[in-house]
Amino acid sequence: MADNIQEEIEDKVIDCINSGVNGRLVIFKPEKSLFGADLVVEKRGEYKEKGREAHLKINILAGPAKEEILIKDFQQEGFKADKNFYMLFAYFDEVGQKLGNYIWLVPSLQFKDIAEVAQGFLRFEAPLDFKQKSKYSKFLIETKELGHVILSLIEKSSIKV
Repeated sequence: MADNIQEEIEDKVIDCINSGVNGRLVIFKPEKSLFGADLVVEKRGEYKEKGREAHLKINILAGPAKEEILIKDFQQEGFKADKNFYMLFAYFDEVGQKLGNYIWLVPSLQFKDIAEVAQGFLRFEAPLDFKQKSKYSKFLIETKELGHVILSLIEKSSIKV
């Protein structure tokens, strides 16, 4: 995917995260990430403490979709899973310049456990028809709820045990 399209999509994801959370989150593109994350989300005003952020790897199927399935492969060797690292999968309509109405937000720890493994790759595979069930269906959320979901994840990870 061209860098400018990837950057445009990341900007759309940032807009979706910001929508509805009234500025309670800070979102930035890290210069370097342990996980290969494209975005880092933190709660505004929180003291910088490890574990109080969400690292997002953005995975997009762009186009007018010819396929009816979103498939992304990741090298199994070197895949870093962490409780604060999430895989975000979405469809991006290049003609309408918008993200689909639904996205998958999969915790990397669970992704590593449930992804199909083939020839050294971890595979995400889910139908673009969101009414069809898949093993990733429980991670499907409305795009407009992305900010609320991430805020909730960050707040839950902030609880001291």
